[in-house]
Amino acid sequence: MQPQEGIRLGRFDCRYYSGVTVRRTTSTAALVAMLLAIGPPAPARAQPAERFEPSFLLPVDPAWTVSLGSSPRHDPAFDGERAFLALRNDDLVAVDLLAGRRLWTVEQRLDQPPAAGDDVIVAASGGRLDARRAATGSLLWSTEFEAAIVVPPLWNTGWLVVATAAGRIVVLRGFDGAELWRRDVNSTPTVRPAIAGNRLFVPLADGRIVVLALGTGSVIWERELSGRPQGVLPLDALYVGSTDNHLYRLASEDGAIHWGWRTGGDVIGTPAADVDHVYFNARDNVLRALDRRNGARRWRRPLAGRPADGPIRIDSIVVAAGISPTVELFDAETGRPRGSYRATGELAAMPHVIPDARPPAPHIVLVTRTGDVIGLTAGVGPTQLSLELPPAPFLPRPFAVSLADLVDWFPLHRPGRPSPAAGAPSPSGGAGRVPLLEAPGAAGPSR
Repeated sequence: MQPQEGIRLGRFDCRYYSGVTVRRTTSTAALVAMLLAIGPPAPARAQPAERFEPSFLLPVDPAWTVSLGSSPRHDPAFDGERAFLALRNDDLVAVDLLAGRRLWTVEQRLDQPPAAGDDVIVAASGGRLDARRAATGSLLWSTEFEAAIVVPPLWNTGWLVVATAAGRIVVLRGFDGAELWRRDVNSTPTVRPAIAGNRLFVPLADGRIVVLALGTGSVIWERELSGRPQGVLPLDALYVGSTDNHLYRLASEDGAIHWGWRTGGDVIGTPAADVDHVYFNARDNVLRALDRRNGARRWRRPLAGRPADGPIRIDSIVVAAGISPTVELFDAETGRPRGSYRATGELAAMPHVIPDARPPAPHIVLVTRTGDVIGLTAGVGPTQLSLELPPAPFLPRPFAVSLADLVDWFPLHRPGRPSPAAGAPSPSGGAGRVPLLEAPGAAGPSR
């Protein structure tokens, strides 16, 4: 009930509420009756304390920093314990993520971000594709295409997928570069394709998503959206954002639209998901979590900077970063902030997470626009002072004593021991009792 206007009641200022009329009176009894009728407000229910699942991502401490001497030109590629970066000075650099040092450097200009996997690093420049050994940087094989490569190559368990400006998808065997098949899709892809099971998902600039059989290249189905599709997340259904400000869920069988969620800006990057939620970033600088089944919004969080890619869902944390030095971490279930980390400069790519890393090896790797690669490891807190106790004093050896000598309720006559003279007093002063304890070397009782 909201107060409507004030009145004066004796020495008290009172108000009347809708449904309850208070009349001017000088009777104290009437005032007490009125206050009892209204009653005190119900006590606020105590909110339960918020609890978070523990996460190996928090807290973190810097483990090492590698300065490359030039800013990165593209997003890096990662393969196990190595990172590969194409720099603006036309160098391709490999960094050991465990030791925090350069492994090798070769001179090569890249027009697209590299792709890595199975100890192979693939670099695209114009229409040329070079594959190198990840450990040494030595050249394995090269091939030329009739048109420029327009999106980053895709490496997945030995499958190498390349898209050219001529609207052609080419699938190679990554270890030796042998061509397996090619397919004309009559449009150029917008982002790197995706592989799931025996299918290849290709987002195209004309708004279509084309699904091809991975082994043969035959078209399974295609679906057209009103905007340019972004990265595809293929699970039990397809989750894909678009430049029409929508995130879509598509049926994996035929591409039918299950639902679409409208945002305040273009969806950017590839969504992330867990069992219950799908997470995505948009150019309105907001991170959102939707119900995977019906698209209902579960939570939203404004970001400190403009996102450059989709979020990362790992452990109980959603990681978001963009054109900002700050990496933000949110609780995956509630969206509540779980912490943040500020790098030495603006980030050049999304953080790379190594889930099975053990300290002192880093489990988060950041790359800044100034050319620094930063390894973050699990935080251990301040150094603890060691407590060194002085050596224990030398104690005398305990005298030989049996259990019967430590208690006074054992019978006096025990096997193998002489019986005291009848009627003779025991050393403890009581007839028929043995002493509880006698110090070693102590003289017997005086006679």
